[in-house]
Amino acid sequence: MPRHPYLSKQAVQSGQNIVLRANFDPGWERLQRENGFEVLPRSDLAKELLQQPYALVECYSANEILQHARNIKQRAEDLSVFDNVYVSALHRPIPFDEYFVGMKSQGLSGIFNKFCTQIHDVQSLLNREFAENFLERPEDGVEERQLRALHPAMFIFKPSQNTQNQVRGENALMISSPTKYGQGDLEYILALDVKDPKIREVLRSPYEKFLTITPYIRWEKAQQSFDESTDPNETKKYLLIQGKVDHMSQISNLKPRQTLESFSR
Repeated sequence: MPRHPYLSKQAVQSGQNIVLRANFDPGWERLQRENGFEVLPRSDLAKELLQQPYALVECYSANEILQHARNIKQRAEDLSVFDNVYVSALHRPIPFDEYFVGMKSQGLSGIFNKFCTQIHDVQSLLNREFAENFLERPEDGVEERQLRALHPAMFIFKPSQNTQNQVRGENALMISSPTKYGQGDLEYILALDVKDPKIREVLRSPYEKFLTITPYIRWEKAQQSFDESTDPNETKKYLLIQGKVDHMSQISNLKPRQTLESFSR
């Protein structure tokens, strides 16, 4: 299928669904290979979309997804157009607002909540007893006790000072600067598994970058990160969201702050 550089103004304003299909690996292949995951099946949402008229746009990088999204925004009369925009990755269409997390605290908490559906308020993790119950491995099968993965999403990554300075070694997880959740002392950290030295060099630069990853949580890492932040003299608590970055196609060169302004509602 040919690549479409733009959607016409008529197509954008017609009210039909727009699907931005991600034709690149969002960090899933190595995650699947190392953990024995099967390819995610098509969702019910995919069946619904296929039964309605929709415009399909092929995207071969995270950068192209954002460029097409900006073009859609420029051709629309208002931002409600994104109610009909989806990103299709791993055969699963994702509403644009769920894919485009950035570093929004509500989006991050929503991702963490989806790993453990009984949580309705992430702030409850500040309660130690509740946190211990949450971080216990779920009783639903050996594989899922160790690791859970979610649909691909786009985040903003700004490396911590230690990551910039390679304090933790060449093969260590690359850690983001903490993102505060709400008004409390709960903070989120992205921990990236990056093997390619060229990609590590790009991500170590001190500037914020958009990147698409398949987020996952290892329960033992979640427990460890929370335990390490429960010093009696330290009120902050940290939650770890992990992802693999294996290809430059996962990283966008668009400036996050300017792009965020384009999609702010």
